[in-house]
Amino acid sequence: MSFIMKFINHICVGKDLAEYLQKIFYENAKWCMMFISQQYVSKIWPTHERKSALARQIEVKGRYILPVRFDDTDVPGLDKTIAYQDARRKTSEQLAELFLTKYQELSG
Repeated sequence: MSFIMKFINHICVGKDLAEYLQKIFYENAKWCMMFISQQYVSKIWPTHERKSALARQIEVKGRYILPVRFDDTDVPGLDKTIAYQDARRKTSEQLAELFLTKYQELSG
């Protein structure tokens, strides 16, 4: 189960998840916080979500994917030049504060 599914599982019952998650990650989201780990790269639903997010990243010319690394796993399709946050060096509170600031910046 992907990270997001833990929060929206009740909404998804009976829906075509491939279509629904495509809408979330490609059409509806303002940005995508990508929590990168070996498990993230190897599982099927995060791979589907990642493909949608990468397509959106190309369309909006960047600043859509906000990566957070939990290990050094390479993410297929994600440029190595995109700045990321390292969850091994920051507390969850520091990451939350950083992303709240980013939200305010991106929201206008």
